[in-house]
Amino acid sequence: MNPATEMLLRRAACQAVSLVRQNTRCVVTERRLENSATDAIINASENTSQLQDQKTIQDLPGPSGYPVIGTAPEYFRKPNRGQMHEVQRRFHAKYGRIFKERLGPVTNLSIADPKLVEELFRHEGRYPTRPPYEAWLHYKEMRMRSKGIVSASGEEWRKIRTLLNQRLMKPRQIQEHVNDLSKISEELAEKLRVARDQNDKDKSVPNILNLFYAWSIESIGQVLIHERFGCLEHDMPETMNKFVRAIEDMMYTSHQLIVFSNVHKRLNTKIWRTFEQSWDIIIDVAKSILDSKRKSLEERVSNTEGDEELHNATLLEHFLANENLTIEEIYTNMTELLLSGVDTTSNTVAVSMYLLSRHPDALRQIQNEVDNLNISDSSITSEHLAKMPYLKATVKEVLRLFPTVPTNARVLNEDTTIAGHMIPKNTIVMLNTFTMCRDPNEFDKPDEFIPERWLRNEVREFSPFTSLPFGFGARSCVGRRVAETMVYLSIANIAKRYDLRPTPDAFTVKPFVRTVLTLGDDLPVEFLDR
Repeated sequence: MNPATEMLLRRAACQAVSLVRQNTRCVVTERRLENSATDAIINASENTSQLQDQKTIQDLPGPSGYPVIGTAPEYFRKPNRGQMHEVQRRFHAKYGRIFKERLGPVTNLSIADPKLVEELFRHEGRYPTRPPYEAWLHYKEMRMRSKGIVSASGEEWRKIRTLLNQRLMKPRQIQEHVNDLSKISEELAEKLRVARDQNDKDKSVPNILNLFYAWSIESIGQVLIHERFGCLEHDMPETMNKFVRAIEDMMYTSHQLIVFSNVHKRLNTKIWRTFEQSWDIIIDVAKSILDSKRKSLEERVSNTEGDEELHNATLLEHFLANENLTIEEIYTNMTELLLSGVDTTSNTVAVSMYLLSRHPDALRQIQNEVDNLNISDSSITSEHLAKMPYLKATVKEVLRLFPTVPTNARVLNEDTTIAGHMIPKNTIVMLNTFTMCRDPNEFDKPDEFIPERWLRNEVREFSPFTSLPFGFGARSCVGRRVAETMVYLSIANIAKRYDLRPTPDAFTVKPFVRTVLTLGDDLPVEFLDR
């Protein structure tokens, strides 16, 4: 008998004997207490046995890794750089739908089972916690800046999220921006033509991702502060050009700093210096934009009384009117909102162009939807989008094959039993969307581009938790409705004007992760006038 079991049995026996001694005058009571003592000993033994039989995270299979650094080298080997989604997919193929992995100093849990993902999401508490971008936190501490909607947690996060839900999650409020967003997408379509015509090689658009970045910044700026920055003009202002490049560099180095960020900071490595300088540029430009807007708004916001008068106000105005937010908190959150939307929407549109160029039948379906609306000389509206089911199915299929965030994650706020294993509090749980979306047990022909699988008249047997490109629950993407509207409008306006096809020297693009899943700056796609 091990010491723990013996201790429990002795304690139960002592308690039983004590009860018996206190009731020696009553034979009936004495017998009952004797029975209670026996029951207590049996129960204690059974509970101890159950504790001993309880499986833990250490009982799960998984790669062994190296001392101290765990499996980190696997992700940084040359063939695997930027391929975290594929490394995880291979691990799942080898170890199953749930496995443990020691990455650096901590042991993570990886899940690629939609049933377990659903269970985890549905039992989240009031403050779901995502693993922070540690490099972001190190930078903020170094510059003494507050945390925002992306980097905050707990009540600090909840305060901002509640405000944003009121302004960004309601369909009626998004509809207020559709006309402006549609016009910006039309400008993007025209900018593609200008950039294409400057290319002597073929009909593709060099550095196309930067152009999508410019479109995204213009669109999000319109939603957040009702301002245009000139990113789609003939000559982009140099300040905004620096801003676009800084966002790209910051996102790329953020992924490189996913582990050992504190070591990079302490050693002042090249990666850390690029990350730090990029953030400095982002904050300086964002502050300049917000300072300018704030000066023109302060007087009107200070004289506004009641929420009704703020009905058509910008998000910045709502923040400024809230006495519970400091100016630093306002600026931080506006900056993080801008950042989190730019990379995600830009890459979604880029992937859409790539896939539609290789699937002309799908492109034709979207073009037919646009043509049937008879809007050759007018902008696409919310009413028009409601009549474009194939367009929406296409975007869902794009995000299934190339989810912008290939791996979602949570930090457990308490000890939790998952798949019969006790997982300790503070464990990071990796929810591998990319793996689930390519699982033949969930999707028929999982590696093929088939938008029809999302249409209502198609039979769908897969769990909705296999593909959650915007997350789920309280911690889902707060800008989902804005992002979806932006992507729909951009694809529709491009399909309205262009036929897409692979370039003569087309190559298969290999996606890689730089915080989000991307195909890179250049796409082997030609844009031909219709």
